[in-house]
Amino acid sequence: MKKLTVCFLILLLTAVPAAAQFHAHVQLGLGSTAYDDFFGTGQVKSSDWLTVVSGTFVPADDLLVAVTHSGARARTLTLAGTDHDLGSSDTATRGFTQGALLVNAFQGSDVTVYGGLGYQLTRAKVSHSAIQNGGATLQQSLNGYGFMGQVLVDIDVMEDVLVQASVTGTPWYTYKYTRGNSSEDGLRGSAYTYQVGVSYEVTDGIGIRAGYMGGNVRIPPFEFHNGEDIPVTRGRYSSITGGVTLTF
Repeated sequence: MKKLTVCFLILLLTAVPAAAQFHAHVQLGLGSTAYDDFFGTGQVKSSDWLTVVSGTFVPADDLLVAVTHSGARARTLTLAGTDHDLGSSDTATRGFTQGALLVNAFQGSDVTVYGGLGYQLTRAKVSHSAIQNGGATLQQSLNGYGFMGQVLVDIDVMEDVLVQASVTGTPWYTYKYTRGNSSEDGLRGSAYTYQVGVSYEVTDGIGIRAGYMGGNVRIPPFEFHNGEDIPVTRGRYSSITGGVTLTF
């Protein structure tokens, strides 16, 4: 999987000519995450700090490369309806990294629509002293990967103001669930993300951006290696973001 990811990133980079223009977005945000039942250990909810680094560049007139890296860390945590403090050894994180090569599917006077394929990696971790296993804190993590479809829309609202919306879908995702020293690989599931942002160019090459992003994951029921039946796991997240845009 790692080799496949590296090959895909190299393919994206080799498509970039020296004269390509880059649009980068650096954002911070506040959000929330909720799992209806995190792999049989009960409901998990959190409010999060978020960082997002994303960007696009146009290697040719009818092509667009779009990349996003997002990470969130819990500020507060609710387990099975009860609020808990986060100690120094407690962790609740999530994030994803994705890249896609898109083609210009529609070009209007103020609207441009791109569509294409890419690759996405996702991750999540929940470790809290309130979730015990044999008298010790239960360490749980989830990692996923898979090819995705993406649609990205640029709308020129007025001079110096751009609205950008993006939706990605991976209906055939592959997950690896780890609990302590044991793991279950090759789990099939799904993952979807969406982003909406409004950018205003303050001066040449520098602007401000406000946005909203979110997504969801789903892993069907499966039998863990010890014979334990793990119920369906559904997670969803959303965040409000704000930051700067750079063009170079």
